[in-house]
Amino acid sequence: MGRLKKEAKATTRDDRAGSERTKRITPEVFERHRAFITLVMNNFFLSYLLRVYHAFDGDVVMAIVLGTIAHHNVRELARRTGYDTHLLSEALRASRREATQLLPTNAFSVSEATGIPRETVRRKIGCLAARGWIRRTRRGDLFLTSRPKKHFKNSHYQLINDLLDTADRIMRGCKEVPLM
Repeated sequence: MGRLKKEAKATTRDDRAGSERTKRITPEVFERHRAFITLVMNNFFLSYLLRVYHAFDGDVVMAIVLGTIAHHNVRELARRTGYDTHLLSEALRASRREATQLLPTNAFSVSEATGIPRETVRRKIGCLAARGWIRRTRRGDLFLTSRPKKHFKNSHYQLINDLLDTADRIMRGCKEVPLM
């Protein structure tokens, strides 16, 4: 298993372990409200996927490649800085000029982590570099730049609010969600 794939699994576990979420839907409540929950979640996912589709001119694979590179580059620095947005932004700007604090990755690792063929990953990297969204070193290391932040300025804000609204709608719609 590739290094990025292992890190992605570890990150998922770490993020869940630190969760303080107390409300969960029991299997019985889920089964009683399966149709409602499925429709509400589908509405959220379809809306999100359409935004990604349009943001990347229909190239969802390019979105996956960029997301994989960005997540790998920033993950450890984000933890070390206490998720300080200002410090992360400074690190992205500095990565264009000097040795970076970001963790490098490469086309092979992205391919291994995502299961996307290496040649496809290389083509997407070329497109992302042409947009100025990633930077490639002579060694083939890949780094996120600050440009995507400008392009997707309000996307994460909208996404988190849509996600929280979806969760609230499901919880209200089930009406009987016990604490687990």
